[in-house]
Amino acid sequence: MAPKPETIHARMTRRIETAKKSHRPSEAHFDRETGAGVIVAKNKAGKLVALFFAPAATRDFEEVEISAHDRVNLAAMMKTRLTEDKARKTAPHDLEIGAIFHLSHGATFRLNTFWRVTAIPHPNKIKAVELPVKATWGSLEDGEVVPDLDAQMPPDARTATFSITMETGSASLKTTGEEWKLRHGERWNGKPQRNYQD
Repeated sequence: MAPKPETIHARMTRRIETAKKSHRPSEAHFDRETGAGVIVAKNKAGKLVALFFAPAATRDFEEVEISAHDRVNLAAMMKTRLTEDKARKTAPHDLEIGAIFHLSHGATFRLNTFWRVTAIPHPNKIKAVELPVKATWGSLEDGEVVPDLDAQMPPDARTATFSITMETGSASLKTTGEEWKLRHGERWNGKPQRNYQD
């Protein structure tokens, strides 16, 4: 559903305020369907750039150097970027059954868990079972941990279904809003992960 006009107006006002902190804006455009925006500006080096804002973003943008010719095609450029972004977000993940998925939880503390993929119910989801962990240094609460692949799986091992995105180019946990600050996940890289207490 397209954002309300007043919502888009408020976002564009905040985006211009953001751009003024580091650039000299000259014009601004938005996409009525999604609320995404682009601001034409000159950066500190005096180069003509386009600042692309994702549909809900008002502070984060991607700066792209443009030519005078690009300037007249900004609407098409923004549409192309939105289409490519959507394709990345909805692309099927590349996790396979048996892969180990690593989850990290916490802000002022850190807890790492490891999950083995047991099923792929949807191209953007996995079902997984939590693996036992062991410390390679320190303790389970304050040290480095890895999945204990030799341990016998407990009969009451936790299972869960996770939504997965390929937005960054590799399979990672799909989060919403500010959730990414507290929880993230990706294919385990094979290295010990640090647990710590506040």
